[in-house]
Amino acid sequence: MLNLPVKLICLAAFLGLAFYVDAPIAEAQSFNRAAKVETKKAVSQKIAPRTQIQGRVKTGPLEIVTAPASGSVQLKAVRIGDTVEKGQKLAEQDSANLQHQRRLLRLQKQETEQNIAQLKADISFEEQLGVVAQEKLALLEAKLARAEKLRASQTISSEAFDTTKTAYLAAREQTLVRARTLARLRSENDSASLTARKLALELEELEADIAKADIVTPVAGQIAQLAGANALYMREGDEIARIRTDKGFEVEADIPADYVGFLSPEDIIEAVIETQAQNKNLPSQIIQLKLRAVLPTQNSRTSTRPTRFTPLNPLPALARAENTALTLQIPTKSPQDLVIIPQDALVPLNGGYVVFVAKEGRAEQRIVTLGGAVQDKVVILKGIVAGEEVITKGNEILSDGKEIADGKDAGQGQGKDKDKRQDAGAGKGNNTNNWKKQANK
Repeated sequence: MLNLPVKLICLAAFLGLAFYVDAPIAEAQSFNRAAKVETKKAVSQKIAPRTQIQGRVKTGPLEIVTAPASGSVQLKAVRIGDTVEKGQKLAEQDSANLQHQRRLLRLQKQETEQNIAQLKADISFEEQLGVVAQEKLALLEAKLARAEKLRASQTISSEAFDTTKTAYLAAREQTLVRARTLARLRSENDSASLTARKLALELEELEADIAKADIVTPVAGQIAQLAGANALYMREGDEIARIRTDKGFEVEADIPADYVGFLSPEDIIEAVIETQAQNKNLPSQIIQLKLRAVLPTQNSRTSTRPTRFTPLNPLPALARAENTALTLQIPTKSPQDLVIIPQDALVPLNGGYVVFVAKEGRAEQRIVTLGGAVQDKVVILKGIVAGEEVITKGNEILSDGKEIADGKDAGQGQGKDKDKRQDAGAGKGNNTNNWKKQANK
């Protein structure tokens, strides 16, 4: 019974020693086990080699809001940079002078209409007098004819005949005077009618100007320029504000003359905002463009030509500003068979890039030469052959010659191959450093 505690103490010491010895072995096994990775096959595709060229956003024509008439303009609570809706009240113009002009025009129009009414009455009266004068002339004409017959037979004296003829001529003269007066009245009536129409048009225009005293925005957009002070006296046509809309955006880039020939209106040019292109931590959004025009000018110093591209879709909010820098992928040659791989396969190293290729269960490091991007893939000009399996996940912790396992089925059969991987890892040792450690050195 006295030996029982001694036996327990010995058993505890043995178990502790066993755990102490087994811990480094487990740690070594974990360090040397195969890295879990995922791979994608490098493919060959007929595409044009591309290079990065910086472009800039150009806004479309601005909508200019002007004073509809001369007068003081009172701005509303808007400032430069504010976003406005179509029909939103921008300013109010003092319309007191316009309303005074409207009252005067209305009086002139009323007076003209009264003159027209009087002229019409005079015309009607003159027409009636003309009818009476014609009847009188007809009677005197018949009387003169009888007097001429009587004179021929010497029935009446010459004095009586002369009296009859004088009366006839006076009646004829009166008829001509009435006709002239009627023509004058009709002409005055036509002139007054034209004046009335002119006054009506002026009054209609003035009514429109008064209605425009509430100056509203003609389109939806952002205020780019605004009058420098409030309650300014402005003449008709003076500029109150400029509004930039979401329409008409283009991208301009200075394309080397040697590359212009490889641009086509049918091709889609991809671009990203410059800050997103330089910082991989920022989410990048692909902007698709199409060639619109190559401007007929060339920079003699850089041998480039300004070229305009039209966005296929509305630009993102970050790019809707004048001279926003974009990075464009511009073709440099005719389409040819090139190797492309996912961008996730690239690992930065010493200012360049390397790609790990899965070969016979190990990671083989390759230094690659890039040839531009195609959507979420990158063109490889040198270093990778079509058909090779490139590692796209788990490549951040790899080193050249590192043993790898497919991450999708790495959990299967792991227990059976544990000792085998441990022996292989022990043989490899630590001769190859991680690529990140090499870059830091």
